[in-house]
Amino acid sequence: MQQQPSYTLFEEEQSFRNTWVWNLVLVSGFTPTLLILVLGLSDPAMKKDLWWILLAVIGIQALNIGVFSVIRLHTVVAPEGIYYRWWPFFRSWTFLPAGDITECVYRKWDRFKWGFSVRKGWGRCHNVNGKDGFRVVLKDGRQFYIGTQALPAFQQALQRMERPK
Repeated sequence: MQQQPSYTLFEEEQSFRNTWVWNLVLVSGFTPTLLILVLGLSDPAMKKDLWWILLAVIGIQALNIGVFSVIRLHTVVAPEGIYYRWWPFFRSWTFLPAGDITECVYRKWDRFKWGFSVRKGWGRCHNVNGKDGFRVVLKDGRQFYIGTQALPAFQQALQRMERPK
């Protein structure tokens, strides 16, 4: 298990806090609940099973809202490399050693998709919000895209990271 370094050049914790994301999550939760209530109350045969179905749907939606409220992308740039993790799903850090990084370039995110994904030409993408981030290429060819909300500070930390020339 990789531990976070004691000395950091940059540290950022991003979470899903956009108003439109929360509106989408809440609407997607209330719509099935409302639909079940309308259809269930209009059909007498469904009334006895309505509460179990409603309880299951509300439970799933509460779990969805709970996940969105606690998930965080935590990124740390230290002299020895880049650390990142999706908390609470991964408590250990993924470490990209500075000595293994062959390329680290700014790229503007051009998709309407956030979270974790794998994308051709970008590698493993980790992005919470916004359009700024860096594509990191390692010696073994693996690629990572790490999004940031603090572009100047992230960029400055990458320049100060100890990479062999």
